[in-house]
Amino acid sequence: GKEGERSVVKMKVDESYIISEKYNGMICILRGKSPRGDFGHVVVARYFAASASDEKFEMLHDPHPDGTFLDVSEAYGWCMFFL
Repeated sequence: GKEGERSVVKMKVDESYIISEKYNGMICILRGKSPRGDFGHVVVARYFAASASDEKFEMLHDPHPDGTFLDVSEAYGWCMFFL
């Protein structure tokens, strides 16, 4: 591609998701349910393929001023990596 050009990989995240280890440690946009109501929200997160816990995403930045990220009681919808 052209110099400075980026590509995007968007994938569904649900109970059965398998994300390749090649994305380990990468930052992504993660979509899930807002903790403020019954609607979606996105945050910046880091993906960990080899996480010892069930949680494979580290929340890094919430664009909403209250900083409550996502409702973790609900499944995430999708994640998007910028390559």
